[in-house]
Amino acid sequence: MASAARPLAPRRGLRSTLRRLRPALVSLVLFGAAFTARAAVIQDVRFLGDESSHYTTAHRIADFESFPLLGTPNSSGGRGPSPLFYWFVALPQFLSNAPEASMAFIAFLAALCPVMLYDMLRRRFGELGAFLAAATFAITPWPVLSSIRIWDPHVGVFLATLALWSAARVREDPRSKAVFSLVAAAVSLPGIHLGSIILWPGLLWIILPVLREIRWGWFVGGLALGGATYIPGLVSELDTDFENIQEILAMRGSEGLTIKAGWAYVPIYILRFVTTDVSYFLLRGYYGGLDEAAALRTVSAGIPAWPSHPARLGAFLVSATLAVVAFLTAGYRAIRQPRAPRRAISARVLFVSTMITVVTAMYLLGSRGRQIYPHYVIYTIPMVLSFYAVLVNELRGSKVGTALVVGACLVFWSASVDATTSVIDAIDGRCSLGTQRRVLERMYRDAAREGLEPGDPVRFDMTFRCGHGPYNALAEHAYEEPIPFTPSARRQYRLQLPSEPAPFNGRDPLDLGHAVLYRTDRPGVATPPPPSAGISPEQAARMREARQRAAAAAREASATDPPEDEAADGDPQDDDADDSDAHDSNPHDSDPQDDDAVDSGAHDSDPQDDDAHDSDAP
Repeated sequence: MASAARPLAPRRGLRSTLRRLRPALVSLVLFGAAFTARAAVIQDVRFLGDESSHYTTAHRIADFESFPLLGTPNSSGGRGPSPLFYWFVALPQFLSNAPEASMAFIAFLAALCPVMLYDMLRRRFGELGAFLAAATFAITPWPVLSSIRIWDPHVGVFLATLALWSAARVREDPRSKAVFSLVAAAVSLPGIHLGSIILWPGLLWIILPVLREIRWGWFVGGLALGGATYIPGLVSELDTDFENIQEILAMRGSEGLTIKAGWAYVPIYILRFVTTDVSYFLLRGYYGGLDEAAALRTVSAGIPAWPSHPARLGAFLVSATLAVVAFLTAGYRAIRQPRAPRRAISARVLFVSTMITVVTAMYLLGSRGRQIYPHYVIYTIPMVLSFYAVLVNELRGSKVGTALVVGACLVFWSASVDATTSVIDAIDGRCSLGTQRRVLERMYRDAAREGLEPGDPVRFDMTFRCGHGPYNALAEHAYEEPIPFTPSARRQYRLQLPSEPAPFNGRDPLDLGHAVLYRTDRPGVATPPPPSAGISPEQAARMREARQRAAAAAREASATDPPEDEAADGDPQDDDADDSDAHDSNPHDSDPQDDDAVDSGAHDSDPQDDDAHDSDAP
């Protein structure tokens, strides 16, 4: 008897395979775009007092020389209650002693954020809306510039996005193990930056309807993991009678940083996050707040550092209009939406949780009248960008409306590249890792060519505020060849902007793109190193012999051809020991852009000196 014929299974075509793989492929594209946008500027973003101090601490952890019990300093006079941030940036230091390793790791974490946002939104609001929101997160200026430096809020954005993604998963499926990552991320976040507590009420609102159904074993596990990050801080507090907590609660650093109606800055900054407006970076926002009138003038009329152009103004208007329309649409849908299933991540859930977070930030930050900075509320970015998916979902029946939104996003993304590079060219590049590396390598090459030790003392002047601290950290840990910077050293250098006139005693210029390095000492004129230079007697003897040989060679050359510098100024006795210091009394450079643009790096030469507000607590 012949067996019955078995029906053939339907063959999966290429289209169905791509449909199944589409979420993974889109996620890969988003991650690649986000990581590339950040990795491409690692060498060009600023590396100043905070960054170099955090890098030094991370490097010492990796070398088992230090184990901090508390976090980064803040303007309250205290420190973060957990060293979690240091652990994050110390991990890459086990593989490489370069600060770029930690920056690349932070960029990697940041590149995961758009992927999480896309996954959170696509099931409820569709692939296109989720992709537009996530792509905006991946490549626009504020998310990029706020997720790459060795700075605590930049790691905090990753944990904030993880907590939001986890809360959405728990809302959709209360039995999900994502409750573990939600609780662990939410509990540990304030240890990285105290301002992140503004997220707690909004996250609680998301999971509140399903709170009784969650898996409490995973909840307790997340609570234990998040709480464990505070154990070193607790040990420190018990040892010092809770001195650090008292400093934080006292808010001793708030003097001079107060402002009336400071709460109003919260929605202003949130709107700025989703536009091409980078006036905060171009003006004095880094160091002392931002004049909103000047910011508006910068966007509309431009400044020398960022000249006005119709395309730039048009792109800003497009991005601002898109953000406002998305907000209004989400608000309207939250009010008019039919009652959604309790477990759905609806427009109402996203809008209300975002508004709760914003109101919490306005209350906590505005109640004390404190100066407010963007990194206090930077954690709201994934929440606000979710409104883009709501907008596209609302327009899903209109091809014209959808095309307009897609076109607006394309304009926004294209202008974002210009905005990001403008900040780097005008401000960050002059005090960037790339500039600092090339300066140090020039100093090392000159020392080798002149027969000196790599750590031969150097006088190093800058016409803009940056400080020696970052150079000290980089030389000591990345190159392992510290250079004593002292005013009376024989070798002298001057770093200035390309727009400034060359110093009259400058020679051998090195064009660094964002700055120019000149050698400003006189060949053959030897100045003994100061006793405090920190060199051994053997090193001093070798350097003395090298200087004597250089002086003899210079005398032989001068017998037939006097040095160009001396012939130029007519005073062969003038060794110009102080000429390159004329600018030191002026904290600003002579660049005409300086009327509007801040000198990126208002730090002194102390690498431990953090910005008064950088790690501030609300």
